[in-house]
Amino acid sequence: FTVSTYDYTNSQAVEQAKRNYGIRAWDKEVQKMKFWEFDVFGGITTGEIKVEGNQIYYIYAYQSKSGATLFLADIWSYADANTYTFQVCEYAEGKLGKEYLSTVYRRK
Repeated sequence: FTVSTYDYTNSQAVEQAKRNYGIRAWDKEVQKMKFWEFDVFGGITTGEIKVEGNQIYYIYAYQSKSGATLFLADIWSYADANTYTFQVCEYAEGKLGKEYLSTVYRRK
């Protein structure tokens, strides 16, 4: 399936437009769910999707400003039909590490 994300598309955070286009698909060769996320700046993020209970994990390699490669997980946790929590954490050997972001999304 595909997804589109709308967000700021300039460094001043004043222009909003379609920012990302994503694909989620089953990779038959490795028997895992994978994702590909293409952004308007020419970037591509790829990784694996895991589902555990009421949580969806998007696990991917991230190149830090220092040049180091970190493995991160974007975690969507179901709270109720109108509420999800979202976290970005380091991810290694199946375990979460340092948290960089945590927020709640609610449908209005």
